[in-house]
Amino acid sequence: MARVVVIGAGVVGISTAINVQELMPGSHVTIVAEYFNQDTTSVGAGAWIVPYAPGVDDSTQRRWSRSSMDHFTKLAVSEESAESGASICMGIHYGDEPKTPPYKDLMLSFDPLSKESAEKLNLGKFYCYTYTTVVVDMGTYLYWLMAKFKARGGAVLQRIVTSFQEFEGEYDVVVNCAGLGAKALTGDEKLQPMRGQMIRVSAPWVKHFLHSTNSFYFLPNVDNVAIGGIKTVGDYDTSVRHETSEHIWKNITKIWPPFKKAKPLWEWTGLRPYRVPPRVETEVIRYGDKSLKVVHNYGHGATGISLSWGTAVHAAELVKEMCTPTSRL
Repeated sequence: MARVVVIGAGVVGISTAINVQELMPGSHVTIVAEYFNQDTTSVGAGAWIVPYAPGVDDSTQRRWSRSSMDHFTKLAVSEESAESGASICMGIHYGDEPKTPPYKDLMLSFDPLSKESAEKLNLGKFYCYTYTTVVVDMGTYLYWLMAKFKARGGAVLQRIVTSFQEFEGEYDVVVNCAGLGAKALTGDEKLQPMRGQMIRVSAPWVKHFLHSTNSFYFLPNVDNVAIGGIKTVGDYDTSVRHETSEHIWKNITKIWPPFKKAKPLWEWTGLRPYRVPPRVETEVIRYGDKSLKVVHNYGHGATGISLSWGTAVHAAELVKEMCTPTSRL
């Protein structure tokens, strides 16, 4: 029976652990992490599924993106939609240039918005598209994932991991889904924080999402609406900057005046693990005459939720390969 430990309890870590369970029945899978649930970066995300990974070859891009889109769509139209926080939603993409997003062909629908319609929506100076995808309430989805993992016999340990060597001899494969924490574990200089900040408001009349190429967006969740956002690479500050919130609020209420009547609830910041490309690969680490098999799965940046299932499937396949007796790794 294979013994696998997954470092990290964000959406990428739990998704990978579940996929290892599915692909390798009977395996013993443990998640080890310092932070869980409300303390993770994943739970704060205002998530809609638009899979795209910069720097990844076309074949891998299609593989990760299609796998993720299929997973979330299937979930959104299943009886587990409410429990998982996944639902179908239509929204608008707007930008300064007539450039279609790279995820266009994955969407459930995708159509240009006429100039006349854009003007009626206060978006007349932009190039606009409407599309349909899946929106995920992360405060619901993360707990649902963990419940699935535990129901299948998964174990959970809360502790700080400072070295992969801690697991040598105890597990057959270590899966590194430590997010930004992977930088200290691997010394990967390509991995950087991508700071995000958003505002949560009560606006139950908002039923669609809207986002732009300059990062500003709003997105309805189960009990609130997420308004953002910021993508600042190399910034480690996790404090709420009120000038940033004012900047976000000014831009959103200008483009969508109905939010002027919304009730502010709370503000949030988080550090996304950003790497080009995201790292999903194997490595064998030597410790003297001993070795440790490692599968890395981190660096998703702002598309962490969107790519989480696709990269988890890939990482689980790599785990199985490393556990195969004929493996030369």
